[in-house]
Amino acid sequence: MKIRIDENRTFGIELEFILPHRSSTLATRLNAVHIVCYSEHYNHSTRDYWKIVTDATINGETGFYAMELVSPPLRGLDGLRQLETVCMVLNEMSVKVNRSCGLHVHHDARDLELEAWKDIVKSYIKYEDTIDLLMAPSRRGNGNQWCRSLKGRYGGATVDELWERVDSSYDIYHLRNMFGTRYVKLNLEAAAMHGTIEYRQHGGTTNFAKIAAWVALTQGFITSAVAGKPVRGRVPKKGSILASLMRRTGLITTDVHKFYATRYDAAGGEA
Repeated sequence: MKIRIDENRTFGIELEFILPHRSSTLATRLNAVHIVCYSEHYNHSTRDYWKIVTDATINGETGFYAMELVSPPLRGLDGLRQLETVCMVLNEMSVKVNRSCGLHVHHDARDLELEAWKDIVKSYIKYEDTIDLLMAPSRRGNGNQWCRSLKGRYGGATVDELWERVDSSYDIYHLRNMFGTRYVKLNLEAAAMHGTIEYRQHGGTTNFAKIAAWVALTQGFITSAVAGKPVRGRVPKKGSILASLMRRTGLITTDVHKFYATRYDAAGGEA
């Protein structure tokens, strides 16, 4: 799959899985293929190497270890190639994912102005139902405690009503408090801790194509917002909503569009 990605904006990956080996075994294997990795106690510190930590949110199995593999800041196609090597090793070591596992992607957001933040949030609100159809059923709607719906925080509020709340925010802290938790599909609280915006909706996977497509899609929201591309309130007709999402993220006619069109069709959408 050919991926369109910003070579200048760093991103980070958090992969949750259950492992039939101790974390030190995985670290040794990754280091053997030139992926610098260390096993650590649980922490939220950003490293300049890959780290493996325990994760209490994962439902493990007898004989398996619940783990999270966290990348350093990655950049562009070189970062994706490093990620592809990591996925290869994980699959060779027979790691497993279940419904409790997630994939979290962080993008550097230290350069974002308030208006860009607002556009990103408004875009996700607009397209949340469409993105749901690209995800596993356990990651849709407001049913997952670790990635709640943005719209679900306000019950039956319409997109226009939520947009009014977003537009009334006078700084990033006020906008962040709109959702009141980091356990939403689009986590703004990561800005204070890491200087990033975190996308939490994707289910756990070690499939490189799925991860790369999600990195490109989520980064596309930021690229469009920074470019000052206005996000419009009108929701397209059902048959064009996926194409609208792909245009918004700059991925229309790309391999990522084709990848998600297949998933959208399978979920019952009309691409």
